[in-house]
Amino acid sequence: MVRYALFLSGFDYEIEYKRTEHHANADYLSRFPVEPVTNVNFQDEAYQFQVSQLNTIATENINPRLIAQETAKDTSLKEILTALSEGKSLETLGLNDCEFSIQDGCIMKGRRVMIPSIFQKDILRELHVGHMGIVKMKALARCFCYWKNIDVHIEEFVKSCRACCMKQNEPPKETLHKWELSSHPWQRIHVDFAGPEGGWYYFIVVDSYTKWVEVIPTKVTSSDWCIKQLRNLFCTFGIPTTLVSDNGPQFKSSLFEAFLENNGVCHRTSAPYHPSTNGQAERFVQTIKKSLKCMQDERGDVNLKLNRLLMQMRRVPNDNGDSPYSLMFGRDIRSRLDAIMKHAGQENNEDIYSRRGPRRSLEVGTRVQVRRYRGPEKWSFGVITEKQGLLHYMVKMDNGDVQNKLDGRIWPGFGALPIIEKVLEKHLNIQTKKYLETNNIIPEFQHGFQTGGSTITLLQDFADQINTALDERKSVVVLLLDLTSAFDALDHAHYSENSMK
Repeated sequence: MVRYALFLSGFDYEIEYKRTEHHANADYLSRFPVEPVTNVNFQDEAYQFQVSQLNTIATENINPRLIAQETAKDTSLKEILTALSEGKSLETLGLNDCEFSIQDGCIMKGRRVMIPSIFQKDILRELHVGHMGIVKMKALARCFCYWKNIDVHIEEFVKSCRACCMKQNEPPKETLHKWELSSHPWQRIHVDFAGPEGGWYYFIVVDSYTKWVEVIPTKVTSSDWCIKQLRNLFCTFGIPTTLVSDNGPQFKSSLFEAFLENNGVCHRTSAPYHPSTNGQAERFVQTIKKSLKCMQDERGDVNLKLNRLLMQMRRVPNDNGDSPYSLMFGRDIRSRLDAIMKHAGQENNEDIYSRRGPRRSLEVGTRVQVRRYRGPEKWSFGVITEKQGLLHYMVKMDNGDVQNKLDGRIWPGFGALPIIEKVLEKHLNIQTKKYLETNNIIPEFQHGFQTGGSTITLLQDFADQINTALDERKSVVVLLLDLTSAFDALDHAHYSENSMK
């Protein structure tokens, strides 16, 4: 451009505007010599191709001549035919002038023949020969013929072909659709039957939120039995909002539907022959059947095996890190693994009582008085042999028995040694017997001093009776028994309500 500008700068000229229609400058094409046309019937390559296209779509009932006749009659093609014949632009009809042409009275859109509406169904049948599919019919039509909405008509024609529909393949599977997430435990439960396996059916109930699973072995699968089991589960966990099952007869019966309706439970069923729509229960069915097969050689009946399996399944953490036990009850249970490996931060009973402080602590070897609940004697005596906890002790009784006792039933420091007690009883019974016989004491009172009674028990009974008599303002006489022959001294109190004036 710079060079051209420098070249023009050497001339003196004036720029004058001239309309395009006044331009009549000679150009190469207007002066290029051509050979004179001697054959008026000459057919160029475009003409020959268009004729071949018309002949290709011709059938027994359709030929180029009929297509030309019906094109002139067709209301949608008549305007296009007239515009092309008169040399008018097709832009007024919303069409491109460069795409359309006329060949032997037929309209051509590019290399495709415009088909009148009366022949469109015949052309569709011709395209569908051999029961071609939608894609192949469209590809074939794009080579030979055209009309408005031809793709839509091809799709409708193939879909309406009964033979094609009967032999059609299954549609592609949809992407995995997950159930709506539950917001709390036991909101939606999935139920199903597994088996028969080893002569048993297994009624499986799974909570969608916690993955808590219940497995009930049975030999019947009736609706009445299912209702009884669900009623027990509802009593424990509450009534769910939704119950999902397959289309088994026990779940589709009027009795089962009425049970769910009365309890306000929405019943959803899986699609027939598509168990994946109830995948929550189906997954646990596979897991439980596989586990029970692996446990066939283990000891125990089916209930014991199920208990072991369910405890382990409920203890295993879910994807979110929480176990079904934790999600359902807010805590994890204690299992045998906890017994083997105690949790580092677990708090034991000793830690609890160390903060509160025990009321007292008895050491091994301490002589104690133990409460009895059988026999005529209220108390027994022994020695602590083992301390099992802050409040539990193993006590060896004077008669040789070993008992597990609680601190609240033990008094330390009471009770004489066995040999001393026998001496006291011997001398005490001899002297009291003489006194009772002399003063004519009532037999009921005398019975308490028979040989074999505990001396300490008698002393306590005496003290209780004296306190009762004093409260009732009765006369009380104290009897001093001389037991110096057995020991240095021993004072013993006794009273009588109606004697010893």
